[in-house]
Amino acid sequence: QEAIEEKSNEITAIPKRLALLELKNGLVTLEAMGCPKPMAAQIVKPGGDYVLGLKGHQGSLHEAVVEFFQTAEENSYTGVKYEFKEEIDKGHGRLETRRYWVTEHLETLPAAHKWAGLRSMGQVERIGWQNGQETRERRYFINSISANAELFALAVREHGRVENRLHGRLDVIVREDASRIGNAPAIMTTVRHLCLGFFDFDSIPGSLAKKRRQASWNDNYRAKLVFGKKF
Repeated sequence: QEAIEEKSNEITAIPKRLALLELKNGLVTLEAMGCPKPMAAQIVKPGGDYVLGLKGHQGSLHEAVVEFFQTAEENSYTGVKYEFKEEIDKGHGRLETRRYWVTEHLETLPAAHKWAGLRSMGQVERIGWQNGQETRERRYFINSISANAELFALAVREHGRVENRLHGRLDVIVREDASRIGNAPAIMTTVRHLCLGFFDFDSIPGSLAKKRRQASWNDNYRAKLVFGKKF
């Protein structure tokens, strides 16, 4: 983790984190805010790859990627070499279909050569149904990987799992966003991560929320989590 200064954002912290990682043969996924050109170069230089999410504030780049896929779809991808993958998930009363397109046709992108290692761009469509309601979302990416739909889908999917499994649990279960602990957020975040690790290694069935409550009420269960035995 890297603390950021007040009135700053993740762009100042991400390069410091990347500098500590062994990036060779690794694949880095970042949200739209973390996509300046120097950051792509920092990932590629030691032999890493990236999948970078795009949003509107990327201006002409985002517009060009959206326009490319819209035009290709309207023409049934005639003359466009691409890879496609579809996944269907069902659970918790929800049905979701995810579709992935990735191509190495970068001719229409403005100043594509300024992005170190840029090799492909991708589109992801998520269609969900829950309680009779349909939701639909499309996201766009630029990548240093080849037009490999399997790898592209894996990168996007695993990025989402980190967001949901780690940040979602911290926000919902241990209520990190509601914390008002002044100048000690980094310390408490480390403690929360440690506690989540204890729960993950616990073999007793039950939800994370239930285990958290039991640990606060039951001295023996809490001792078992922390020390591996009861007292």
